[in-house]
Amino acid sequence: YLYGDDSAEFSGLNDVILDLEEQIFSNFPYIEPVDYTISYLDSQVAVDGIGAYYVVPPIDSKEVQKIKVNPDWVGSETSLDTYTLLAHEGLPGHLYQSNYAFQNISEPFRLDTSILGYSEGYASYVELISLNYLRDRVDPDLIRLNQCYTIFNNCMVAICDIGIHYE
Repeated sequence: YLYGDDSAEFSGLNDVILDLEEQIFSNFPYIEPVDYTISYLDSQVAVDGIGAYYVVPPIDSKEVQKIKVNPDWVGSETSLDTYTLLAHEGLPGHLYQSNYAFQNISEPFRLDTSILGYSEGYASYVELISLNYLRDRVDPDLIRLNQCYTIFNNCMVAICDIGIHYE
């Protein structure tokens, strides 16, 4: 299952993020539309351990927001890994999280303060939720296996971290 065909039959990165954009408001509060682009990094500046990132804009920015994807990390634009990666960085992940705050929080301190554990924990959570949007297109057993595998990996990293840095 984990190494077989896990294609969700999307035509590219933009198709994936548009699909997520259509479905997220069944689970998350509505936000006003956001202008964003998604593009590949130049492979000369890409870092091996990072699949993609959302460029957090300044509070007062009116520029188009950006998601950058590492072309060396993405094996297939239609894989479940790519789908969850874009959910993590885009919608309903960091892009949504930042814009929800910009649209609904008025205290500048709260907008400018970043708590990495909260931010990454939230984005990891939405990876799991986003897979449920594919239930009509991908084998539900494969979706559940991917969710369990993700949780297992996160728990394994946490246990190793505790063992290395505490024990």
